[in-house]
Amino acid sequence: MRYTEFSQLRQTLLANTTPPPRRMDEFDLYTAMAAWKPPQANQKTTTETLLNQWQGHSGINPAFLKNSLTGQGIKAFLRGLFPILKAQGLDVWLPEDVYAGYRLIAEESDLEWQGFTTLPQGKKPALEGLQFLKKTGPKAAVVLVNPAIPLGRFLTTAEVKKLTHWLSQSPQRLLILDAVYDPGTPLDSKTQALMETGQCVLLHSLSKTWITPNAFGVAVVPPGIQTPLKERLSALEAPPSLPQASACLGQHPTRPQSLEALYKAAWKALTQTLEQIHPSWRPPDCGYISWLPMGFERILDRFNVLAAPASIFGSRAKDRAVISCLNEVLKEPHSPSEPAQEA
Repeated sequence: MRYTEFSQLRQTLLANTTPPPRRMDEFDLYTAMAAWKPPQANQKTTTETLLNQWQGHSGINPAFLKNSLTGQGIKAFLRGLFPILKAQGLDVWLPEDVYAGYRLIAEESDLEWQGFTTLPQGKKPALEGLQFLKKTGPKAAVVLVNPAIPLGRFLTTAEVKKLTHWLSQSPQRLLILDAVYDPGTPLDSKTQALMETGQCVLLHSLSKTWITPNAFGVAVVPPGIQTPLKERLSALEAPPSLPQASACLGQHPTRPQSLEALYKAAWKALTQTLEQIHPSWRPPDCGYISWLPMGFERILDRFNVLAAPASIFGSRAKDRAVISCLNEVLKEPHSPSEPAQEA
């Protein structure tokens, strides 16, 4: 079930459920949190200035900036990257239950790919225990999201060790880390450790953490990919919005922390209910999305809580549901309160 289909079903469920269910079904971040999108700045800025501001925010090694490219965001970077992976003859592995856009962009690029799951399924642990890495050849690229969504956690030390070992076995292997959900204050230390391998692409943007999609993103890439990716990004004619990026990084640099504080407070308010549904549930490491090992219809019937089917993220597991804390956030009036800062 896609999100649009679930949205239609949701209206029927809400109209026919008495008493009204506790809602954890809102995933439209840009509408729900629209008030938190910084207004566009008027002052002039440069790409170099924004990259330096992003580096200060993310804590990434400054040496990586020379291998950095800017664009509108993750989609633009993937539209540039996937044809390069195809041209280089790499076997590509994508998460099946994170973001349907991966598959759509791969299809646009006529890129063949293989999939793996991030949510635990049956006897398979989260991320399949990275056992799928054993199926890859010496020329391969793997796309991972860190933090993994809807799994709701960052890569573990053990997982990073496996990935580092996998990369070390062939110089023609590549790890693409989509860090769009990382508040980046600073970026997760394990992301930065993987960058040190020299075989990792880091993708980050203002989309989720500043509620500002299609405005500005950074791709930190190995030197061998930088030139062809720069050429493809130029051909896409999708330049970043420097004024909007300046508003986020220059004038409202603490917006991600403010949003994270709201999410954490909302998850705390939901914890008792969620532990009743599943005692082992724990809040996500960051962000507004989590999951439950139970179908959404069963959750509604037994606990009068409206979740969403995990299929909205691409999962084929019917006994998995995804939940959001945005409904809880919206119960109380919140507005951005941190003072604007000059770049």
